Amino acid sequence: MDKKIEQEFSDLPQPAKDFLMSDQHKKNCKEIFDKAGGPLTRATVAKIRESFTAFVMPKVSDEVRGKLAGGKLSDEQKDAVWSKMSGGAETIDLPAFIKLTSGIYTHALAQGVNLDNLRQYSDEWRGSFSL
Repeated sequence: MDKKIEQEFSDLPQPAKDFLMSDQHKKNCKEIFDKAGGPLTRATVAKIRESFTAFVMPKVSDEVRGKLAGGKLSDEQKDAVWSKMSGGAETIDLPAFIKLTSGIYTHALAQGVNLDNLRQYSDEWRGSFSL
């Protein structure tokens, strides 16, 4: 899975790479991490993802929605990602959450989500986020 995300990242336009590597992106992740009471359990991360997905999916085109829905991970893949991110622990820390979020955003951008829209939707969602 890492190689796929690395390839998707390398194929992104420079502005998208700059955003994903920016201090602002890390600050945005920290805001959610703190609001969710980090360190984060797998269940909490799932709630965050579900909240973001429910907020964003109605805003993207049918074509992009179809691409994103087609790229869902199997339970085994999710288990492998969590194991790698958590190092076998029950929770993940902020750097792991930033890396996980960056991977999700990389995949979304690679599937055609517009960077400006991703920023806008993320800002809107983050402002209203609570568990």
